[in-house]
Amino acid sequence: MEKDSIYKELRSVMRECCLRDIKQRLLKFEEVRKTYLKRFAIASAIVTGIALVIFLISIFIIFKVAGGFNLLFITASFAILLLISLNFLFKHFRELAKDYKAKVKDDLMPAFCKSLGEFSWEKGYYLNERNLKQVNLISPHYTHSRFDNIISGTRKSYKFEIIEAEFVSKRGNKASSLFDGVVIRIDMNKTFYGKTLIYPKGSHISSFGMDHNTASKLKYSKFEDTVFNKRFAVFTNDVLEAKDLLADGLMERMNNIKTAFQAKTIACSFYDNDLFIALSEDNDMFTVPDFTSPIADFKQFYTIIDEIISVIKLIDYFVDNQDFSL
Repeated sequence: MEKDSIYKELRSVMRECCLRDIKQRLLKFEEVRKTYLKRFAIASAIVTGIALVIFLISIFIIFKVAGGFNLLFITASFAILLLISLNFLFKHFRELAKDYKAKVKDDLMPAFCKSLGEFSWEKGYYLNERNLKQVNLISPHYTHSRFDNIISGTRKSYKFEIIEAEFVSKRGNKASSLFDGVVIRIDMNKTFYGKTLIYPKGSHISSFGMDHNTASKLKYSKFEDTVFNKRFAVFTNDVLEAKDLLADGLMERMNNIKTAFQAKTIACSFYDNDLFIALSEDNDMFTVPDFTSPIADFKQFYTIIDEIISVIKLIDYFVDNQDFSL
């Protein structure tokens, strides 16, 4: 109960900081949004005007050439002009929306993360992508990777990253998503002498990136927690170390993280001196509506706060229950 009150207070403080630091920025972008909406309205009026002039000229030419009213040519001219105009406006709308969303996100997310304390935000690339291949949580057969929101922070000297990523395999014109979700990396301040993988029970381990070479070096192990055994499969080359890591309470923290991120599956890897957690999910961590809708909504920010707190709870679990040398 004491711990729960600490996290409730932390959540309350983070929300207050978010409201204080982000509210004015949201109001500022409401004016920016109206500017983009006006730009699109002007572009639509210009395109409609040009299309109308061309249509009238076409009718005039048809009357001159055909010597009278020709419904087929007039209908064809109208249809062609309409398709060209709509195609141009659709592409223009997408370009404006993309520019607007990037502008909003690049301004709001750094300020939001800074308001929470020792947190920072990046997007677009992840320097340690190679590490994700080594921990056997992501299939190594992907050909393309995309990184969006990356939040970094520190809790009790434990550094962590929340990495939003998608890994895709493309073969010719066919593309299949191998992973779409979030990978959490926690620097545990301690070197693991073995390697321990935790997969959801009943899943295909190859889809998480465990190849035959890795599987031959690890042993499937069961633990005293029967509920844990029913939900997860553990593979390790150091059973004693794995038992220390998977003490009572870990499953509860993992479920907290899975719930906070609204994930479909969760898998973990203890490797080197890091804990990696892969969460497969359908939702983007932070999205901006296009400029046709207001953005004065704090729900997404509150969701991210809950996600961060779920990671903090896991770190506190290891601080309280494991003998890590900090």
